Amino acid sequence: MPPPVEYTSFPPAVCERLRTVYGLDPATLGDTALRCAWQHRLAATRAGSAAVYEGFLARSSEEMDALVEEVLVPESWFFRDGAPFAYLEKWVREEWMPRAAGRVLRVLSAPCAAGQEAWSIAMTLVDAGLAPNQFVVHAGDLSKVFLERARLGVYPDSAFRGGDAVGREHHFEPAGPNLRRVRASLHGSVKWFHCNLIASSFLLGEAPFDVIFCRNVLIYFHSAARQHVAARLRRSLVPGGLFFAGHADGLPLLDHGYTTIGPAGAFAFRLRDGLN
Repeated sequence: MPPPVEYTSFPPAVCERLRTVYGLDPATLGDTALRCAWQHRLAATRAGSAAVYEGFLARSSEEMDALVEEVLVPESWFFRDGAPFAYLEKWVREEWMPRAAGRVLRVLSAPCAAGQEAWSIAMTLVDAGLAPNQFVVHAGDLSKVFLERARLGVYPDSAFRGGDAVGREHHFEPAGPNLRRVRASLHGSVKWFHCNLIASSFLLGEAPFDVIFCRNVLIYFHSAARQHVAARLRRSLVPGGLFFAGHADGLPLLDHGYTTIGPAGAFAFRLRDGLN
């Protein structure tokens, strides 16, 4: 049997890279998550000791990405929380479509994890009355592994919870025992891309979006990173557009000139008049 995996805590240099390269606050991630991630990657790389693995991390940005993927194992499911998608559908029908004038609706979903949120957005827009060529969902995530799963669009039963996806069954087809596949008609409406939310290249050169979903990630960032990401996303939102945040993410957005809109459970925001 292999020797026990050596671990006490993330070394200071690794914690600093989490903060500066990824914007993550190690304290918000929890020692259990850090311990499990370190143990798994040390074993996977066969480094043999914590010291050897730390040296490998210092030389390999790819391995650092892999370690961060282990820390941020994203848990999501289709139509998670329900209310954001219900409000998006209402907003598209009552506000956006009457003034669209032939424009293509642009939506950002970041981070998109394994794609459940991005596909849910696309399904919501179709159910609101848009054809697949009348919108595009740009879905980005740090994890290349999860992006590949998202592109495939095949999900187990665990991706459907609590009745949130009731009434949306027409967007799926069977894909094997306990598996469902997103129908091919939607695949051209979602564009997947690899991204780091605090990198200087994030959204560089992209046209602004009508709707932005950035949920349940800002709580893991340190304060400066939260403010940085919120400000960048604010600049990427068209006047009158919608921003959907996670239930614990609201304060950094309000600090950047947003006001709440829609039902309380939607966690939707709009820029205050005159701000962008």
